[in-house]
Amino acid sequence: MIIRMIMNKKWIVNNPPADKVNALANAAGISSLLAKVLASRGMEDPEHIKAFLNPDLERLHDPFLMNDMDIAVERIVPAVRSCEKIAVYGDFDVDGVTGTSILFSFLRSMGADAEYFIPDRFTEGYGVSMSAAERIKDGGNTLVVTVDCGTTAVEEISLMNQMGLDVIITDHHECREKLPQALAVINPCRQDSTYPFKDLAGVGVVFKLITALCKKLGKEGDQYKYLDLAALGTLADVVPLVDENRIIAKHGLEMIGCTKNKGLKALMDVANLSQKPVSSRAVSFALAPRVNSAGRMGSAGRAVELFTTDDQALALRLAEELNTENSRRQETEIEILEQAIRNIEASKQLDEAGVIVAAGENWHKGVIGIVAARITERYKKPCIIISLEDGTGKGSARSVEGFDILAALTRCKELMDAFGGHELAAGLALRADSIPEFMRRINEHASECFSADASELGLKIDTEINFKDINMDNAKQLELLAPFGAGNPPPVFACSGLKIDQMRTVGENKHLKLKLSAGKSTVDAIGFNMGGMAASVNCGDFVDAACLLEINSWNSKDIVQLNVKDLRLSSNKSEEDDYFASLDKAIDFRTLKDDNRYGAFFEHKGIKPADIVPERNEFVVVFQHIRSICADGYNIIFDLFALSRNLKYSNNISMNFFKLKRIIEIFEELDLIKTRPYGEYGIEIWLNKNIGEKRSLESSRLFLRLQNIKKQIT
Repeated sequence: MIIRMIMNKKWIVNNPPADKVNALANAAGISSLLAKVLASRGMEDPEHIKAFLNPDLERLHDPFLMNDMDIAVERIVPAVRSCEKIAVYGDFDVDGVTGTSILFSFLRSMGADAEYFIPDRFTEGYGVSMSAAERIKDGGNTLVVTVDCGTTAVEEISLMNQMGLDVIITDHHECREKLPQALAVINPCRQDSTYPFKDLAGVGVVFKLITALCKKLGKEGDQYKYLDLAALGTLADVVPLVDENRIIAKHGLEMIGCTKNKGLKALMDVANLSQKPVSSRAVSFALAPRVNSAGRMGSAGRAVELFTTDDQALALRLAEELNTENSRRQETEIEILEQAIRNIEASKQLDEAGVIVAAGENWHKGVIGIVAARITERYKKPCIIISLEDGTGKGSARSVEGFDILAALTRCKELMDAFGGHELAAGLALRADSIPEFMRRINEHASECFSADASELGLKIDTEINFKDINMDNAKQLELLAPFGAGNPPPVFACSGLKIDQMRTVGENKHLKLKLSAGKSTVDAIGFNMGGMAASVNCGDFVDAACLLEINSWNSKDIVQLNVKDLRLSSNKSEEDDYFASLDKAIDFRTLKDDNRYGAFFEHKGIKPADIVPERNEFVVVFQHIRSICADGYNIIFDLFALSRNLKYSNNISMNFFKLKRIIEIFEELDLIKTRPYGEYGIEIWLNKNIGEKRSLESSRLFLRLQNIKKQIT
């Protein structure tokens, strides 16, 4: 496990030309900062910008532009009118659950004889199954409409056809060469599709279907009653929030705050969201996990029941049940995550693998997807987590931008029993004895896609700002970009030369609370999950911040706040820092042997012994600091300038970049730690497990050499 004390990610900053920004701001009627962000993202057409900032329901595309939409409508409408029994067959994730809830509720509101089926994640798995087909037929259904699944179920749909069932597929997953022989396949990702927007979520495709049905039934506008659930599913499925997805999410979020859906309202109550504005973040981190927990920890049908009931008491009971399931899911997730991290860091995958693969016996199949996402986020590499049971494995994969995990799995298809998904997320099944070859094959593919350092993704920064740009007017203008999510992330800014006036950790030391200044102006800042950096920076340090510009509401008062994503020491280091850094570059104790040359050099420069030769108590201070952080098996990545300052002021010792680096080199020579460089002035440290054995400083050749030099210049 790694703590990045000074993150030092590569910052990829885009600064569009000032004349272009000014022209765009004037033409679109927006602030210069907002124009700067949009220009940096390649949006330069004022009319397009106006449409983007004001997503209008009238700009939703005609649903009948989708392949087979007319066929589906012509089959469903008479089925509704004749009370033919219709089965809505959905997936068990939030996208599938919300889509199923919308279609089932709509059909019932039209007087249809409808029921819903959600497969069991553990016994039936993803998608349409043979056993489900038999249950649907035995239930007297004659028409099946799938939600968020079915595109790859060629054999299963063929069986349904043989049973006399008509099948309409609504889905958004990648299509293979052969489509199922369904009555209609409504999927914007079809190779023959000419639909203007291909990135709808599964619930978005269902929303288009009921829009078409409303047109046919003379109920135009009724589809908008379901925008709250459509937004929930769209945001949870992490599809790009552009075009139709942005329109659905924007208007749906507004509806969620005043929803009339009893189940959704109850879920908001148990998630403590009822009295707060509902943002895309609240949906992603508070509502969606609770909905997902239904299928991850048990039956996803409970979530559909929650969203389709008119019984207030039942809605509250189900919401509380999902809330409890979510807590249980979190505990299970943490346990598996810790096991997976131990396995990964004990292997050579972090250094050698482009795709991380970890497998464990009886890992809960309902949470391995979340664990894969956490590990991908942590190491910035694609990850596949596999749960093993009786010699077979069920896996879940998550990827990073620019690496198509579905294409990677396709290269290994003969090693798997089943697989499917899309570019950033997928599922798979394989035998346990196939895993070694699977790992070799998928990483062979990854090596062709990634350059040596491609997996170490930089932090994309929209543009640089000055301190004067940090104000309420700009923060409010930036809110026009919401809702934020995939394809439309919140803008990240780089602000340089900020002084740390105040600093403390909050939230059980997880987060870093700061007050930053430039001249006489100050601003509050928060760095979530950056509490570890408190050991590496000090009040008075000058830093550059990669940050979001937000409005923080507290006690009915709004203030501007920076949400810090990364910090690095500002380029305006002190002369002392520059001097000791240049001294370190000039001298290498590990390669030069002539101690007299060192003595002459130091004498010429007029350096004091305390500047270059550490005292024993200083070794103790440094080692205790490293050991305290590494006590739980963590690695440390920190900036040597920041750490030397921290140790100097917090322990009242003489410390600088040069001397700290020598101490660390001596510790490594004594086999107390292992290190490797991290950037120009950073270092990563591992604490060796056998540190219980005492070491003598005199057994270090570098320590003795420093002591000899001390004598020469005293």
